[in-house]
Amino acid sequence: MIHSQRNSYHSLFSPTVTFATNNTTVYYVDTQPTTGAQPNYCTLLLGTEINSSDGAFTSLKPVESDTTDQSNFATFSGFVSGTDFTVPTPDGTNSSSVAFDIDLRGRKRYIGIVPVAANTTYNNIAAFAILGRYGEDPSEVADVHVKG
Repeated sequence: MIHSQRNSYHSLFSPTVTFATNNTTVYYVDTQPTTGAQPNYCTLLLGTEINSSDGAFTSLKPVESDTTDQSNFATFSGFVSGTDFTVPTPDGTNSSSVAFDIDLRGRKRYIGIVPVAANTTYNNIAAFAILGRYGEDPSEVADVHVKG
């Protein structure tokens, strides 16, 4: 874990969003804010409820693009579920969560995720992006903010 400060928190989607088995929608965050310090680190967090009756994700793909056009987003090498890691499944006792820690240096402006569900009713999950500058203290109030 890299100690990160000057963080900003961004909701990628709310627990009311329902995902399909063929979802191609990208949920993304702009990593170049107009105020405050420019982040150099991103953590994408996804969490599910404990109930496993809705299935789980069959795929979680972190993606990046220089524009917000959905067709321009491309996956990162080394971050593709099913190939590079296995998505944990909630089991009725334990919830499932996934965190992606991404060094933004050399990355494109928009970082996001494409979640694909095991069935068409999968919901009750939430996703957040935490943008920060690791190893630095906030120097002013504008460097610590929350957006949703």
